[in-house]
Amino acid sequence: MGFDIDFFNKLDFSGSVINDFYNSTNDVWFSGDFAVGDIPYFIFTFKNCTQKRGEFIKDRIIGAKITRFVISKSDLYDVSVSFDNGISLDFSCMWIYRHLEMYKGKSYKNVYSDWEKFLEKIAYVESAEYFCDEEDTELPEGYSLNVKSYADRDDHVCKGELDVCELTKNGERVFSYCCTYNHARPCKGLIYHSNGHKYLPFQIDLYGISYLDLESGEVYHYIPEGYPHDIDTYCGESFIITNIHYEPKSNMIAYGGCYWAGPYEVMVGDFSDPLNYDPHLISVRKIIDPENDECFEFDFVRFEDGKLIVKNDENREFSIDLAEIKAKIKALSK
Repeated sequence: MGFDIDFFNKLDFSGSVINDFYNSTNDVWFSGDFAVGDIPYFIFTFKNCTQKRGEFIKDRIIGAKITRFVISKSDLYDVSVSFDNGISLDFSCMWIYRHLEMYKGKSYKNVYSDWEKFLEKIAYVESAEYFCDEEDTELPEGYSLNVKSYADRDDHVCKGELDVCELTKNGERVFSYCCTYNHARPCKGLIYHSNGHKYLPFQIDLYGISYLDLESGEVYHYIPEGYPHDIDTYCGESFIITNIHYEPKSNMIAYGGCYWAGPYEVMVGDFSDPLNYDPHLISVRKIIDPENDECFEFDFVRFEDGKLIVKNDENREFSIDLAEIKAKIKALSK
């Protein structure tokens, strides 16, 4: 999708403060804080820039306030930005990417309801026209999961993709759900909880994890809002779960996975209440190597005598007290 000039013209940049700036041979990038309006933060990236005029000096632009910000379109985008210290930047570019954010840091808010609205927009993809593949996964105790994948792609652009998943037991339908990120794959095991119930973990998005209580049929979906993201999307980056390990004595759960496709590590949470679990997770890497001096990846090994055992990519094992992890989760939850 191209840059929306009409939407841009509705934004008021007067008095907005630049908090970071980058200039290279071909690109210009800056971020700032809106002085007025309901949106707090903005980021702009200008790609393949030409005919630059002005004083592109980072130290003079950071902290400056915008007095004028105009973008027009001819063959290229023409950009003009003026600041309260007298500096002006004028250039042309081929592409513009704008990013408008509502918060900084990390949000644990559950955005499942926003995901449901997104699902409504791409539900049309479930049709024979867009069918791609089908896969069956055998699970314990006679359960089986059938996944039908659909995608609407055109000239290498994906307009929508969907996995339609049906859980059966001994051939009879038990539960069905959709996943809007068709590279997510189901956990191939069940969780036998200390409360006597069995749970199926599954994914409806790249981020978060859902649990189905196979005894009661109740289900809990959690997708974290995550790190800052554009207002056009319902969530930002968060931990991507690829495998799950539960310890019934402590009710702790360890997730293997990663942020931003690497490095691989293990995050640990409290799973005392499976259908309303605490979303705060603790990174074993930040406990073992808090400054990331070694840059190791970590894998789950086992739970043992009140401890979590993990190993790094040199196969060296590390032991962490579960009590220490519980204390850190409690502190985050306050």
